[in-house]
Amino acid sequence: DTLLPAAKAELAATWVALAGGIERLIARAEAELEARPEIAAHLIEAAFHASPDSADVHAARAKIYRTRAAQQSASMARNIFNHAALSSDAGVRDLASNPNSAS
Repeated sequence: DTLLPAAKAELAATWVALAGGIERLIARAEAELEARPEIAAHLIEAAFHASPDSADVHAARAKIYRTRAAQQSASMARNIFNHAALSSDAGVRDLASNPNSAS
């Protein structure tokens, strides 16, 4: 599945359709957060790629990555997850790739 994969947005749109819509995918990501945070992160990234401008996706993404950051003992992992949360606070996937979005 990693040799000549489908475009992320196309694959994500398929997962969203299978899940019954973006709201259901967000809800499932949030529901998985406590027991399976890794799965929550994968699901919210799929939601992001399907709907990158959604405020609801960004709010859930920030929550998920803040929670993941708080669970980490390694500072590098904690910082990467915090960066993802801050990026979603700004409405982008990655602040480093969108320097104009940082304030």
